Amino acid sequence: MHLRDLGIRTRVFILVLVPILGLVAVLLSSWSVMARVRIGGPVATELMAQKDLIADILPPPLFIVEAHLLAHEIITATTPAQIESAVKGLEKCKEQFKERREFWRNGLTDELADAMYERVIPAAEQYLTLATTDLVAHARAARREQAQALVRGRLEELFSEHRAAVVSAAEQATRLVEQTATRAEAEVAAGLRTMLVSAGIAVVLMVGLATWVGLSISVPLRRVLEAMREVARGNGDLRKRIDVKPDASEIGQFVTLFNSFTRTINSIVREIDATGRELNERAGQISAAAARSVEELEKQESNIQRIGATVDELTGSTASIIGSSQRATESAQATGSVAGEGESTMKLTIQGMERINEAVDAGSQSVQTLGSRSDEIGQIIGVINDI
Repeated sequence: MHLRDLGIRTRVFILVLVPILGLVAVLLSSWSVMARVRIGGPVATELMAQKDLIADILPPPLFIVEAHLLAHEIITATTPAQIESAVKGLEKCKEQFKERREFWRNGLTDELADAMYERVIPAAEQYLTLATTDLVAHARAARREQAQALVRGRLEELFSEHRAAVVSAAEQATRLVEQTATRAEAEVAAGLRTMLVSAGIAVVLMVGLATWVGLSISVPLRRVLEAMREVARGNGDLRKRIDVKPDASEIGQFVTLFNSFTRTINSIVREIDATGRELNERAGQISAAAARSVEELEKQESNIQRIGATVDELTGSTASIIGSSQRATESAQATGSVAGEGESTMKLTIQGMERINEAVDAGSQSVQTLGSRSDEIGQIIGVINDI
């Protein structure tokens, strides 16, 4: 079975089914991607694990634990080189701290911003300022006791305050992360439900639209085909019309033209029927005329037979007259007294022969006339037979 053999409704269903299958494929792919990248999914879990690993390996710039460790190295260093190495590390921690402080200035919620910029960062800034100024100055001047007192006194207090603020901010951040993850999971689930519901509605609408379009095309065409099939079989009623509401579509125009076509054919058939009836009447009239012509021909034939008998009688009379003429001649030779009577008899005989000749000519013309009428009657009978 070829694609060109498919019906219109089947083609419309295929036309709609292909986008539906594509939509289902996109939904399944989107579902798979969202399931992988959503919070708690394998991709997000792997990403969080990598970030946690980096956080566990590297010291956090905003938590000055490395700077505090370098401060202790400074007070325990025994050579100027060790002191300068620790000072460079301390300066680097200060630069990283400033960089991350500016980075998070506009990227936090109000609650976390208050915790960071009101408690965590102020203590760290005071610690780094004292460490890079007073502590470095004592260490470079070899004032070990003053350096140790600063580290174990004021810097230790600032570090303890900073660490407590960091722990509190971390707890708040963890709680916010959990809330954000829960909200994100709910939003993802709601989005998936909305997507599925929308896809279901779209599929239903597309199937309904395909059904409506297919029926709106196939039903009128099926009626047209059935009507044409009836006409092709020869038992169709040309008075029937396709009962479809006319519209401006191609199907509506086709139905209107088909109804007009059957109406025209019906009119032609009626005219042919009326013409056939008229021909039958004319044929009856011609048949009656032919019958009358046959009767007239029979009468003419009877007249011809009577004329022939008359001609035979005249022929016999002519022979008798000729014999009489011969005897009259002999009598005239025998007797002169009856000469006058013989002459009169001859004249009468000649006149009688002329009348006989005229009668024979008239009979011949009548026979010719009857012959021409017989030919005309034969042609009329031939036409009747053809009809």
